[in-house]
Amino acid sequence: MRNKNDPAGGKQDDFLSAHDMLLANLNKPEAVALQISDADKATIAQDNADLHRDRTAAINAAALARSATKTQKSTFKRGEKNYRNIRQRLMKSTGYKTSTGYMLGLEHAASVAAGDTSTTGPQPVLRGKARNEGGAIIKSTKGDAEAVDLFCKRDGDADFVFIMRVLHFPYVDDRPVLVSGKPEKREYRAMFIRKNKPYGSMSGILTVIVSG
Repeated sequence: MRNKNDPAGGKQDDFLSAHDMLLANLNKPEAVALQISDADKATIAQDNADLHRDRTAAINAAALARSATKTQKSTFKRGEKNYRNIRQRLMKSTGYKTSTGYMLGLEHAASVAAGDTSTTGPQPVLRGKARNEGGAIIKSTKGDAEAVDLFCKRDGDADFVFIMRVLHFPYVDDRPVLVSGKPEKREYRAMFIRKNKPYGSMSGILTVIVSG
């Protein structure tokens, strides 16, 4: 057990302060009486220089990491906004096809069919609403899942279609409506994903009417 009167092993700032005092006072009369060897003095001096160097480097690295994280968040926020705006324009194009959307990463091909899952076990609980600017915003419980596979069914779909493996909610489904100017009913279901595989049971159906 560490002696509470010994600065070594305690808080780094407290230890560094004590080490500074040791170095600064080595040659005072009271210290000379202790007959501190030249070798020990050299060790203390070298250690003090190394402690300050690495402490400063760590502080600077931490500040840089915080700045990088802040910049990354800003970049992703801007990138996601631009991506969604461009995605929406492309999906409204008269030449747009679902296969083209898959190729460009605008839509995701189904990895788990809605009917191929268990009917027992935990299930996501979905909530959502229409957005004033179009589309829908969807929220889901996650429990201990790593992600949630989200499915949607619109007019003309024979079954629920996989649209996204969502890591963080809320999820914005900003796909344009199938018929411009006409409100659209979208039904959502979801499935928990753990270790890259579905588990539990499919959620109940959430219905959202989005503006045209």
